[in-house]
Order: sequence, then C-alpha cells, then structure tokens
Amino acid sequence: MRQSINLSARLLLLCLVIFISCQKETDKQSVVHEELQSTAANRENGHLKQTKTFSSAALLRWMDFQLDLYKANVGSVGGPSGMRFTAYTSIAAYESVVPGMPSYQSLSGQLTDMPAMPETQPGYAYYWPECLNAAMSYISKNLLPPVTKTSEQIAAINNFEAVLHNEFADQGASSELLDRSAAFGRQVAEKIVLWSATDRAAWPSGAFTTSTTFDVTTGKWIPSGTLASVVLPYWSYTRKLVANSLNGINSLNPFTYSNVPGSDFYKINEQIYNNTYNPYGYTADQRKLINTYFRDNPGYGSGHYMSIIKQVLAKAGTALDISALVFAQAGISSMDASIACWTLKYDQQNNYVVRPLNYIKNVLLADPTSAWTTIMTTPNHPEWPSGHSTLAGAMGEVLMQQFGSDFSFTDATYEGFVMPGYPNGLGSRHYSSFDDMTQEIGESRVYGQIHYPQSCLVGKTLGKKVAQNVLNIVKFKKD
Repeated sequence: MRQSINLSARLLLLCLVIFISCQKETDKQSVVHEELQSTAANRENGHLKQTKTFSSAALLRWMDFQLDLYKANVGSVGGPSGMRFTAYTSIAAYESVVPGMPSYQSLSGQLTDMPAMPETQPGYAYYWPECLNAAMSYISKNLLPPVTKTSEQIAAINNFEAVLHNEFADQGASSELLDRSAAFGRQVAEKIVLWSATDRAAWPSGAFTTSTTFDVTTGKWIPSGTLASVVLPYWSYTRKLVANSLNGINSLNPFTYSNVPGSDFYKINEQIYNNTYNPYGYTADQRKLINTYFRDNPGYGSGHYMSIIKQVLAKAGTALDISALVFAQAGISSMDASIACWTLKYDQQNNYVVRPLNYIKNVLLADPTSAWTTIMTTPNHPEWPSGHSTLAGAMGEVLMQQFGSDFSFTDATYEGFVMPGYPNGLGSRHYSSFDDMTQEIGESRVYGQIHYPQSCLVGKTLGKKVAQNVLNIVKFKKD
C-alpha cells in the first residue's frame, strides 16, 4: 500500500516538474517575443527615455533667454503681471515633459478650468528637451505682453528655438523624433495660452474711484499718483490657479493706526522718515544697495524671481523632471500669492493701509505739499501686505520644501548689471537659507521707505501659507 502511494507521489511530482518546465519555456518565449517587439518599436519609433534621463540645461537656458525678454520689457512684466507670465510658462514647461515622468501626472483637472492636455502617441519616443523647447518658444511669442511682439524679438525667439533644435540633432536625435516632440510641445503650449486668456486678469475694466484726500484721523490709503494709474485694483478678480489656495490666510492687517506722537505707528514712521530703521546694523550705503538690488526696475521686474529659481536649480543640479516640477510649483504658488496679496490690499473694510509717504507728509511734517519723497518711488497701491514679501514667501516656501531649510546659495542676478549709480553692477547676495533671502527681500522695501516692517513680515507669512496650500492641494505625484 505504501509503495503504491509513493509511486503515485513520484508520478505527480514528475508531472509537476514537466508542467513547470513547459511554463518556463512558454514565459521565456513570451519575453523574447516582447523584447523583439520592443526592439522593432525602438528602431521604428525611437528609444523611449524618461524625462529624468535628461539634464535641465534646456530649461535653464530658456529661463535665461526669457530673462532677456523681461529685461527688454521690464515696464510690462513687473509685479503680479510678470508672475502671471511666469506661472503659465512654468505650467507649460511641466506639461510638456510630464508624460515622460511615470510617477507624476498632468495638472489638468486640478488647476482651475485647466483643459485636458494633448496626449503622446503610445509606443512612440519623445525627446523631452525638444518638447520643452517648442513649448517655451510658443509661450514666449504668444503670452508675453504685446510690447514684446516686435519683429526683432519674434525672430530672436525663433532663432533661439532653432539653435537648441539643431544641438539636439547634433547629439543624435533623429529629425522624425524631434519633429514629433516639437509638435507635442507646441500643442501643449497652445492649450495653455488659450486657457490663460480666460483668467480675467484684465477684468473688469473701468475707472477706479476712491478718496484722494488724506484723513489724519482714520489714516486710510490715498493714491500716490493719479486715479488712472492706480495699480491693479481689480487683480482680486483674476482666476486663482488653485481654487482653495487662499484658505486660512489672515485677512486682517496687523496695524493699529494712530497719529499721536509716541504711538507705535507714529514711531515706525519716524524711523522710516529719518532712515534709521536698521535692525541688522548695516551702513546707509549697504541698506541702499539692498533696496536697489530688489527694486527690479530698471532690471527684470518680477523676472528676478525666475532668476532666483533658475540659480537654485542650477546649483542643486536637478534633472529635467525635478527642475520642471519645482518651476511649476513656484510659478503656481507665486501667481496665487499675488492674487491673495492684492485682494487684501484693496479690501477697504479691513485694510487700505496708508503708505509712509502720505503719513509722513500729512502727519509728521504736517505739510501735504512738502517736496519730501521716499528713496524708492512709492507704488500707487495700498501698503499692506507687501507684494514683494508675499511673492518671496511663496517662492521661498516651495524651494525650502524641495531643497531643505539650510540650502545656501548666491543670487547673482544683477552682477555686472549696469544701473544708475552702479556702473559696475550690484554684485551678488549670498544667503544661508531661503528664509534668509525672503527676510532680506522684505527688509529691502523698508529701506526704500515704501513699507512698514510688519507689512513685510506678515506678507512673507501670507505667501508661505498660499504655497503650503498649493503643495497640499495639488497632487503632482500619482497616488
């Protein structure tokens, strides 16, 4: 009986071995067949490479080139208007390469009203730097303000795109691969430009009205220029890129207005007027240099933030995938932070905070006709929150989340950049952390006598909060 059982077991084992062997042979033939198919596809359609296998050189060079466009058109790309261009540019850059990032996904369906993006052809290879090259070229020609669309600048943009295209060809990319990639990049940018046109950035139109007489008892903001030149009073109507990016922001200004000598509000205006606000012990020339460095006009306007992002990415040495990701996160966060900032600036119920210029002339000097003026030209919009501090807070938070709180870098944006009073440029600024940088950007506005320190501190916090909301809400990575 036992011998019969053993014989049956041996037969069963033998059958199992034969079955497994046959299965392995079948699997082996299947793998070989798939490899042959893949090889054939690669020969016909190119080798499928992921975005992370490419350096970020093409993106950084395009950012450099766009900074030249900012420089040539600084009057039309300053402040929130410039951040809008940066935001859509960064989204187009990300969307042009994200199909080659298996762990990441398109932002379509997550950003407000963003349409579905074009899809790559299954089984076909794409040269991701060329996808980005075509997208950045189209964006530069079709999204920058009209003043940039001179024949000379359009020719320069086309030529820059062609230079990169030819370099990719010299590096071995086939014309078929590059043409397919360029077509995809352009399709992405076309969608982004059409989407941007519906964001109400220029709506509603019409004359802005407000009191032009300063009341020393209430201290509400009055324009520092004509009503016709009031800066972006309707920017709050602009569509946010992330619907809930303003959740949880502090909407009450931090000031207790007073025209009484000895009060906190009176004393900080005295410090600004006397140019004695100096918490870090800088000389007057050092404070003037810091203010000029972040005045950005003449300069790059809000392109200075793109310059900082570019320099950080270059130092970090991130590949194309992470560079495009960080660029998009910073662009989106800064755009929505600008909307948050301008929404609060023009909230007449809670804010409408007076500029030091008007307070000093009407209260400290008691002479509205005084010729005294601020070191930096006072912008024609309410004081609180500080716009630069808000934008810096948003951008700094994104960079800190990606690269850490102790990432040190040097901002050489204006090294060799000739400005009035600085024929040899402004040198560079070194920072031990992103917080260090954002703090100095805020302080620069106080040194220029156009902002109060508290406005810069709270503005920075506002920008950080918006960026945190964006990073928490938008799912760049797939689940």
